[in-house]
Amino acid sequence: QWLRAPSPRARFYEAISRRTREWAGERRGDHWHSADPLAMALALHPGDAQELVTRPMVVELEGRHARGATIVDWRREEGREDNVTILRRYDQAAFEALLEAALAAD
Repeated sequence: QWLRAPSPRARFYEAISRRTREWAGERRGDHWHSADPLAMALALHPGDAQELVTRPMVVELEGRHARGATIVDWRREEGREDNVTILRRYDQAAFEALLEAALAAD
């Protein structure tokens, strides 16, 4: 419903997220997320994070697995130092309120 709000921001976001939503819809149904808004929510309101984890992560540059992919060592099997903090859960109601306000859909 937010994407149908009569605001330029809602129309813009609907347009730029359409392919992601279609891709996710084919693979995850109604359960999809938008990483950029979640990252911004965490930056603006870190207190609403419900689960953060630190793990070792590398960016694949050699093309061995997938060039440019981020590879997280979830079980810390390679002995590398933790170097990223990953948001696993964020307060859903708080996130929805931020998204609604950002799209001027309230």
